[in-house]
Amino acid sequence: MRDDIQRIEIYLKAIVEPTGKDRYLLEHFYHIYQEKGQEGIEEEWDRLKDAIATLSGFASKNKPDREIFHHLGFLTLEGADIYAIYKTWLEDSYNDRFAAFLFAEAKKRARACLQKKKGEMREIEDLQYSSDKRKLQTLLVLFNLAYLIDQQMAECFRFNRFVLERWSLEHIYAQNSQSIAKNIAQEQKDEVVAWLEEVKEHIEDDSELKKEIQGTLEQLKNTSLKNLDLEVLFKRIDQNFEDDENLHRISNLTLLDRRANSQIGNLIFSHKRAEIRELQKQDRLIPITTQRVFNKEFSKEKDNPNVFTRADQKDYLEEIKKYLHKYLEV
Repeated sequence: MRDDIQRIEIYLKAIVEPTGKDRYLLEHFYHIYQEKGQEGIEEEWDRLKDAIATLSGFASKNKPDREIFHHLGFLTLEGADIYAIYKTWLEDSYNDRFAAFLFAEAKKRARACLQKKKGEMREIEDLQYSSDKRKLQTLLVLFNLAYLIDQQMAECFRFNRFVLERWSLEHIYAQNSQSIAKNIAQEQKDEVVAWLEEVKEHIEDDSELKKEIQGTLEQLKNTSLKNLDLEVLFKRIDQNFEDDENLHRISNLTLLDRRANSQIGNLIFSHKRAEIRELQKQDRLIPITTQRVFNKEFSKEKDNPNVFTRADQKDYLEEIKKYLHKYLEV
């Protein structure tokens, strides 16, 4: 029901010029009814049917239509004026020109994410999770769309579910020790060892923390969890995650719905991947690049499928840049 309401609202906004008032749609049709009665409402209904046929018709396999559909959906997500966009189409109903217009508008939105106050441009890897969440989400959505378009995939991005399921940023690799508190309490040593091994992959080779983790792993070969005091080590690991800026950049971020994010956000990479596969079986929406990154399809080296390494982050960043290049170039 919410899905249908969301769709019809977009179509209505395409045929009604915004006035700046919250209830302008209702006011428009009330005014039409007062002025022209049932005949006026029927005229508006015909306009609405035309808008629905036009806008939904872009969700096809043909190249210009697919580009139109995805860039139109992107601009709608970004709060663009759908009335002005649809008016542009009505004034010149030529697919290639409309596609070029929408691409240019999408490009403006993408470049704005990297714009500094004085007109200079940042690099995409300079964006930070703590201060640039909205910009990072915008660029990752566009990454998904560019991937679907360029790979000529049959599926279309499901914008309605993206909004309804409240998608947000997710760290691909996360090392919050709360994720293994249950494993420690239940003496599940293998799970704790696997977590520590993954953490170790993301810490500089010559650091004292890495040496301490390695020492703990050696101890765990010959003793149980209850014989070790791990609290101080885990606090240092958590602090290292907070302080490592590279783990809070786009190279370690993807998109996941908030419900799933809260369920699996702190799991180790291999467990997240397994949970995401289960979500797919339940017909939950998993954006295409989220699927790909957790399957390590963007990674050049695949000899360690259960850990998302710094090398994997570098490869992932290269893919993001490759697909977004046309939107970010001057």
